[in-house]
Amino acid sequence: MQEGWEALEHTADVGIRAWGPTPASCFRQAAKGTIELTGVWAEGVATTRLALDVGAPDVAALMVDWLEEILYLIDMNDVFVVDVEVEHAVTDSARGALAVRPRAGAPTDGTHVKAATYHRLVVEERENGWVAEVYLDV
Repeated sequence: MQEGWEALEHTADVGIRAWGPTPASCFRQAAKGTIELTGVWAEGVATTRLALDVGAPDVAALMVDWLEEILYLIDMNDVFVVDVEVEHAVTDSARGALAVRPRAGAPTDGTHVKAATYHRLVVEERENGWVAEVYLDV
């Protein structure tokens, strides 16, 4: 299975469908999709790394917590994201890092995402890889 992501239509929110051959690749694509939608995915050289380390009772809740932590780190550190690294993503924990560079309040053309939600949340292994569908509150 290739890896990637696409936006999903919703009347009030925006959704992400991410996929990949492994849980880690699926988590990376979900993160990348969320970050691109916010308008803070950028080319360039990272100046620092922000650690990601989350745990949850199941893989679906883990995806929500993973994306929530990413949104929090972007907001609190006012950064553009150059890359997302996923060291591991298993049933109840995920670890990685955001490679970032300063944004310094620069405007973005993205969508302001308030939170990842449990609405219609799906994270599952399928015959040819992993798929996640997550809706984001905008």
